[in-house]
Amino acid sequence: RDNEKSRELKRIYENKCQVCNHRIQKPNNDYYSEVHHIWPLGKKPVGGDDDCENMLVLCPNHHAEFDYGVIKITKDKENIIDEDKNTRKIFFREDHIIAQKNIDQQFEDNVK
Repeated sequence: RDNEKSRELKRIYENKCQVCNHRIQKPNNDYYSEVHHIWPLGKKPVGGDDDCENMLVLCPNHHAEFDYGVIKITKDKENIIDEDKNTRKIFFREDHIIAQKNIDQQFEDNVK
């Protein structure tokens, strides 16, 4: 998905992954990143919202780890936690708030 909201979020994070701070530079000198919807848009019966309160800017590796439930954002929104209960910081700008309902939803299912 590449809509105005996701492009703006990528811009404010300078296409840097919120987990590892890495960004991918393409041969044309543009940068590549992906936007992850914490609560998947197509989830049944009701999908998540397509807004910045449900989005993260990630590298492809961390995007896949979130998609498969390997890592999740902790309920306090300060860290990510993996399957072994190891935690590490996740970076958020002050003006980027994730809605609590999206954080809570990721703990309801283990895999999309």
